[in-house]
Amino acid sequence: MASTHQIVLSPHGRLLLERSNGDDATTALAADDEWRVAFAESSAGGLLTLAARRGESGAWPAVWMFWREFADSFLTALAHSPEVADGQAAPETAPPSDLFFALTLRIPAMRGAEYASPEVFAALWRELDAHARAEAKAAGGLKPWLGQINPALHLLGKVTFHLAENKRSPETPFAFMATYTHRLSAQEKPGKGVSS
Repeated sequence: MASTHQIVLSPHGRLLLERSNGDDATTALAADDEWRVAFAESSAGGLLTLAARRGESGAWPAVWMFWREFADSFLTALAHSPEVADGQAAPETAPPSDLFFALTLRIPAMRGAEYASPEVFAALWRELDAHARAEAKAAGGLKPWLGQINPALHLLGKVTFHLAENKRSPETPFAFMATYTHRLSAQEKPGKGVSS
């Protein structure tokens, strides 16, 4: 059985995974080797591992969900960024406006929460950006790499047209629907249908 760990924010803005003494079930989770190795390597590696673990997150403590939401915000912004041809410098992935300030105000109770600031979130964002772009390059491109992290990410920024049968109206037996996927919902059902 995996030991119980909690996510901790260091005074220097580094996310760490530390063994929990078992007192607080609201912040601790049984962490396996993949998580321990990822957080030991870097904050970005740990955050991306959180983002890649989708199915089991229903019972995660609020702290773990908060940091996965942060990673998801980054991945959503990255999925909207254009791919850059070889030899050109890729622009940094821009965060949504006021995201870091909002995160600072709503960070859940955790060890090191007092060190959270917009500057700390900005530094973690830049670290995620550099780490993700290096991994994407090694995986053969941004889209294949995003698909490995979360298969629904390849839908972001796309408009999809659907032909739907309209059984109630013999005059208009079919209807078209368009979905535009701008972000992933908590249930990961992208898109919002709009009839045309």
